[in-house]
Formats: sequence, structure tokens, C-alpha cells
Amino acid sequence: MTSFSLAFLTMKTPTCFLYALLCLTVLIVQGYKPPRYCKAKRNDGQCGAVRPSIERWYFDVRYGYCGPFLWGGCGGNKNNFPNCTACMTTCT
Repeated sequence: MTSFSLAFLTMKTPTCFLYALLCLTVLIVQGYKPPRYCKAKRNDGQCGAVRPSIERWYFDVRYGYCGPFLWGGCGGNKNNFPNCTACMTTCT
């Protein structure tokens, strides 16, 4: 490597680090904003009488936690997760 290449690489690394640090700072200051559908009310779907009910999870914005509900298998909204972990990861 020439001295120019080495100097360029040493300048590039701190610049990339500072840029990454700036991006991380912006994310932290603005905070994580969950998707809007996390604020949607629980919707059991329309197929409850036809198909067996399936246990799913929804985010309750009033209390800030995920709770179970019985989903009919079709319809509803996006505030419908297969497990508590997926719900909490997405909405908190």
C-alpha cells in the first residue's frame, strides 16, 4: 500500500464511525416509534363460528402490554401476533 492509500483508509474509518454514531444518536433521540397498527383495537375476525378460534396476541395501547385473545381465523387487523414475544418486539 502506498502512503496515500493508508492515509485515506485511516481517515475513512473515523469518518464512518462518526457517521454511524450520528445515526445512532438520531435514532435514540427520536425514539422508537411502533407501527400505527399497534394502536388498533383488538379485532377477533369474522370466522369465529365457522372455524375454530386460534389463540393470538394483540397490543393494548392503554396499558402498554400484549394480551391474548381468540381470533376467528380470518379478517381482523394487523394488531394480531402469533405470540407475546412477536407482539412486544413489534409494539414496544
